[in-house]
Amino acid sequence: MKSFIYYLLVCSVVLTALAFATPTFAAGLSLGDKIWDNLVDLGQDMPNQSNSVEPAESFPLLLGKFIRTVLAGITIGLAGLVFYGGYLYATSRGDKKQAEKGRDWITNAVLGVIVCFAVYVITEAAVSAFTSLSVQ
Repeated sequence: MKSFIYYLLVCSVVLTALAFATPTFAAGLSLGDKIWDNLVDLGQDMPNQSNSVEPAESFPLLLGKFIRTVLAGITIGLAGLVFYGGYLYATSRGDKKQAEKGRDWITNAVLGVIVCFAVYVITEAAVSAFTSLSVQ
């Protein structure tokens, strides 16, 4: 049981890490391009390169992306717990304690998904509120 939960935790962490890495891989930049961009950012004049630097994302946007990614990993883990509860329920073979345990796992995982959805809604509202503020 503990090894299964450990396995779900490891899978959630790996999938969350892939969610962070995917935009980097999708950009198609090589190491040389990244080094070149860093030199341009440092203010070095390079031929055929502009010295314009993209504005950095604001802290609320970065925090919102981080929270969304963590919530995605947690939700994937909770989906695994629903499957585990279903497995316990399906293999109970008439044992009421085992069936009750499976139902409890499923109920708790579904409640966790509901909490994650609520946190997602609150995060989106907060990020949109903070990014729409203008400093004058």
